[in-house]
Amino acid sequence: MWQVFFDLDDTIYDQAQPFKVAFAKAFPQIKIDNWNQLYQLFRQKSDEVFPLYPNDREHLEEMWIDRMNRTLSALNEGNKYDSVMILEFQKIYNQQLKQIVMFPEMRKLLVELRNQKIQVGIISNGSYEHQMNKVTALGLQDYVAKDRIFISATFEVSKPDPELFRKVGKEIGRPTDEMIYVGDNYLNDVYAATQAGCKATIWFNHRQREVVNKPVMATLEIKTPEKLFQIANLVKNLNN
Repeated sequence: MWQVFFDLDDTIYDQAQPFKVAFAKAFPQIKIDNWNQLYQLFRQKSDEVFPLYPNDREHLEEMWIDRMNRTLSALNEGNKYDSVMILEFQKIYNQQLKQIVMFPEMRKLLVELRNQKIQVGIISNGSYEHQMNKVTALGLQDYVAKDRIFISATFEVSKPDPELFRKVGKEIGRPTDEMIYVGDNYLNDVYAATQAGCKATIWFNHRQREVVNKPVMATLEIKTPEKLFQIANLVKNLNN
C-alpha cells in the first residue's frame, strides 16, 4: 500500500500570506513592488541558512536572524536593521502562523486519500515545536495520524539529504519505494525524495519556479492548487 507524504510549509498552506503581513508591519519603510518575488527570496535564504545551524530550539533565533539579514542584504537594506528588529518581525510572523489555513483544495485531497484508504503523512524540515504548532493551527490531526508526522529535528538530518526519507521509512517499517512525496521545493522535495528511492514525486510548483538543468524530473508537476486533485488520480492509477 502506498504511503503519501507531504511537505508542510507552502505545500499544505500558503506561507506567503503570514510572511507578507509580518514583513509589512516590521519593515514599513521598505517599499515592495513584488511580494511574490520577495517571498521567494526569503525562502531561498531560509534554505541557505537552515543547514548551517543545529536542528534544535537553542539555535532557532540565530537562524531566524541570519536568514532575514541575508534577505535584507539582497534588497540592499543590509546593516539598517538590528537583531531586535528582526526578532520583532519573527514574533509577528509566528503570531500570523497561528492563523494559517489549509489550501481548500489540499483539504479535499486529504479527504479523498482517506476515502481511498491511503495512509498519509508529513515529512518537514524544522524544529519540532515550531512545526507542530503549525500542524495544530492547520488542524492536520484530523487527517494525519500523529505517528505519521515527522520533523527533521527529531532525526538530526534534514532535506535535501535523502537520508531523512530513509529514516522515516525505517520508522514506519516500509521501504521508500512505497512512498509518494509531495512538496513545493524542487531540491528539498523532488530531488531528495527521488534520490531516496521514493516511488513517485509530485512538485507542487504553485510559485511557478524555474529550475534549469534538472538532474531528475518529478513524476507530476502541479502549478495551481486547483490541480491538486490530480494526486488522488495518480495514486489510484498506481494501485491499478
